[in-house]
Amino acid sequence: RPRTDNRDPCKVGKELRGTLQGAALPYFDGSSASAYARYRAMFIEIVHREPADIWSKAILLTKSLSEQVHARIDVPLAYTEPGYARMIEELEEAYGGEDRLLNDSLMEIRSLSSVKEGNIKDLEQFVSSIRKYVNQAGAERAQERSLYLDIVFLIPYRYKNDYKDWCAQQDRIECTRTLLE
Repeated sequence: RPRTDNRDPCKVGKELRGTLQGAALPYFDGSSASAYARYRAMFIEIVHREPADIWSKAILLTKSLSEQVHARIDVPLAYTEPGYARMIEELEEAYGGEDRLLNDSLMEIRSLSSVKEGNIKDLEQFVSSIRKYVNQAGAERAQERSLYLDIVFLIPYRYKNDYKDWCAQQDRIECTRTLLE
C-alpha cells in the first residue's frame, strides 16, 4: 500500500529519480526467484510505496531491470498507471510467486555439499539454507520426513550421533525443526 502524505507527487518523483541512481536503485538481472524476492522487497520499500507520480515510478522500474528481464516480460514501455501496473503483473507472473520461491530454496538445500566437521562456514550455510526453506514452506511442509532425511544425510556422523543423543535426552522427535534447535 502506498504511503500517503501531503507532498506533491511530481516533486517526490523528481527527488526519487535524483537520489535513486546507481547502487541506490535496486537492480534485478533475472537470475533466480530468491534474487527477485530481494529485489521486489527493496523496490516496494524505496519506490513503489512512495507518493510519487507514476511516470517516475515507471522510469525507475524500467531502469532497475536488466535487458534480459525486459525481454522475458515483453511489455511495451508505458509510463502510465495501467502500463506500470502491467509491468508489475508481468514481473510477478514471470519471477514471483510462493511456489517459485519455495522451489528455489529447496533446490538450494539439494545443492548443498556435506558439512565438514569443524567447518563453521559450511554449518552456517547449511543452517541458513534450511531456515530459509522452513520459513517459506511453513511448519507442516517443512516437517516432511523426506526433507529431514535429505538434510540429515549432509551432517557429519559425530554431529548426527550428538543430535540423536540430545533428542533422546530431551524426549524430542528427530525432525527438521529440532535439528535446527
